[in-house]
Amino acid sequence: MRAGVDLLREGWTMTKTKGCLIGCGSVAAIFFILVGFIGYQLVQKTRHYAQEWSSLAKSYNETNEAFAFVSSPDGLLDPERFGLFLEVRNTLIAQTGDEFRMFEAVFMAKNEQKDQSFGEVIQLARQIAQLPIKVGHKHVGILKENQMSFAEYKWCTAGMLATIREGSKQGESFCWSLYDRLKTSEEKVGEINKSGSAPGGAAYQSVISSGNFPKAVENVPLLLSHQSAISDTSEYLWLDCLIVGFAPERTAAGMPDNREP
Repeated sequence: MRAGVDLLREGWTMTKTKGCLIGCGSVAAIFFILVGFIGYQLVQKTRHYAQEWSSLAKSYNETNEAFAFVSSPDGLLDPERFGLFLEVRNTLIAQTGDEFRMFEAVFMAKNEQKDQSFGEVIQLARQIAQLPIKVGHKHVGILKENQMSFAEYKWCTAGMLATIREGSKQGESFCWSLYDRLKTSEEKVGEINKSGSAPGGAAYQSVISSGNFPKAVENVPLLLSHQSAISDTSEYLWLDCLIVGFAPERTAAGMPDNREP
């Protein structure tokens, strides 16, 4: 009789253990399915954003093909073309200023909020990734309307920043008044590039180097003739830094664009 009771107890214990194994196994399976699904979604989103960046880069390259540009080896800016560049820049800022401010606000929120849920982090990353692409396509449209290539726009931008940097070293008051803002902008763009929110990076320093603009300080009078247009939009110098570091010919080809050009 005792042996029969022991046998029943053993069978009941085995049944409970087997049931637990089945139950735990089901939970584990569901967990891994969920992880796999989330991972798949993230990969798909990453591919989607990569494709959007590539599409934008190709659009920028189309402007380079349509409106050929050859830069000046001495780094001197052409007054007429620099004036057109400022018109394009100011139009871009006027049409997309809200997006720029939103991008900046979202990026700052991403950096300042340490305790965020997984969903909040994904949402912020998505917002940061979409804004530059949206603005970039508007930029392409404005460039085409003004028959200016992205290569020329980027070179004029770099020339302006190089002149601010070199002019401040020479004690030019206007350049010096913008230098702190430029340094802050460079640091901000460094953070944006570290976050992977937008292409760019090491190429920036290479593009605005004194080797590319050996006579940059001679551009100071030209900048002074557009003093108000530049000063009134100095809060967007970080955007200028971001553009200078962007190499669409590399992005379109699927190559890192933070190398020296």
